[in-house]
Amino acid sequence: MHVEEMVERANANEAKMDGTTTPVAEIIDAVDVAIAVWRDDASETGVSYLVIKGAARLQRVAAGEESPAAVSWDAVKVIDRNMAIAAHHQLGDGEPLFQN
Repeated sequence: MHVEEMVERANANEAKMDGTTTPVAEIIDAVDVAIAVWRDDASETGVSYLVIKGAARLQRVAAGEESPAAVSWDAVKVIDRNMAIAAHHQLGDGEPLFQN
């Protein structure tokens, strides 16, 4: 998963948003890995991200212990890092934070 793919998925999921956390929770619940993405002009790529759910799965993929094809993932757009952390605490899986 590349930053561009994360942004594309987060943008695509914007249409599902209704001002409540319900669509965000549904997106997170439906996948193995959920990522929050936000605009960050200070970042080299123009965006930053934080893994809301599934950091351990990503670590297993990075270590070659699990195939990336076996891991479902999606992304949601948030306003900033604080909102991403709040989503992690309220809707995530309790695993430690991982962000770029």
